[in-house]
Amino acid sequence: MRAFILGNGDSLNKHLERGHFDLLNGEITFACNRISLLYDKTAWRPNYWSLFDYRNLLSPHAEIEVNLRAGAVCKVRGDMTIDRNGPGGAGVDSVIRWAREYPTFSTGDCEHEGTQTDRWHKNPAFCKQGGALSVNVQWAVSLGCNPVYVMGCDLGSGHFDPAYLAEPMSEDDVVDQTLVAVHAHQIAKRECESRGVEICNAGIDGELEVYDRVDFEDLIWA
Repeated sequence: MRAFILGNGDSLNKHLERGHFDLLNGEITFACNRISLLYDKTAWRPNYWSLFDYRNLLSPHAEIEVNLRAGAVCKVRGDMTIDRNGPGGAGVDSVIRWAREYPTFSTGDCEHEGTQTDRWHKNPAFCKQGGALSVNVQWAVSLGCNPVYVMGCDLGSGHFDPAYLAEPMSEDDVVDQTLVAVHAHQIAKRECESRGVEICNAGIDGELEVYDRVDFEDLIWA
């Protein structure tokens, strides 16, 4: 079974303009973080969603709730701190309920904490190196998805919505994040190939050239 894994790059708007999100209905799809900013523009919703980078979220509570209501299987990083008093704050009861009901994965035991290596670790938890996209690739592979197609992974060209970041990133941060992302994609390609999993870039434009490129519409209409 094939899967489509969405990043949050600006090229998602090009997919939106071409009606590609309607074509994703019925496919296995993974998304992450603030993808909900797109929900008022399409009926598509991901099957699987992860909250990984919460540094730019005003309310992690709201992001989790909207994706649960959308029917997604949600994984929330195990070391996430809920702002109980902020906008949409969860409150103690909700935090307890989440701990009981929400599938979570821990990132605290990832041996790549604060460093970079050339593989996914072999702990039960997913490797956090490279961020949410890398985690979702591991998630898809663990479910037996093959082939895997990434979309919206643009490498430093901005996000699909100007409201995505609570605060703009500095140029140095963009460069650093891009280097980390490229490295993570290189690892994902190597790890997928070692498992016999095909992984390709089905996105539009962008600077990600780690994977072979395929045309999204060719995949859908083949």
